[in-house]
Amino acid sequence: MQSQSELSSRTATVINIPLHGSHGVFQQNPTVKEIGRSRCQVLRYLLKLKRAVDAQHNDLIETLTQRFVEAVTDYISYGHFRLLTTFDAAGHLSAAMDQNTRAILNFTDSYQTGYGNNLQRLTHDLETLAWQIEARFDIEDEIVYH
Repeated sequence: MQSQSELSSRTATVINIPLHGSHGVFQQNPTVKEIGRSRCQVLRYLLKLKRAVDAQHNDLIETLTQRFVEAVTDYISYGHFRLLTTFDAAGHLSAAMDQNTRAILNFTDSYQTGYGNNLQRLTHDLETLAWQIEARFDIEDEIVYH
């Protein structure tokens, strides 16, 4: 069993948040700080939703799907507009951000009213979305840290 600090450190590493006394851009920039907070919220709902899907708890899946969609929409909207106005993104990164935003919003548009009791489709779409979210993290990190 991992200690809480090991788990926190590992989780922070996954979402690229500097820890313990770092005086980098993360601690100084409110936009980056908010994006980090939003990333954590999206990941928490994604993990909860995955567990509910695996256990086939339909009512919980419905509720978590709606909350997850709200969290993803807020994260994408905030990040897309604030990040691109706060940092000078290279043209290819701005284009990648636009393309990624559209892909993720396709998911949120599809599930805005719930998952329609189609666990197979939801499972597939969540797996695809997880890859899009990972790509999003990489794009954002490239914009912020380079």
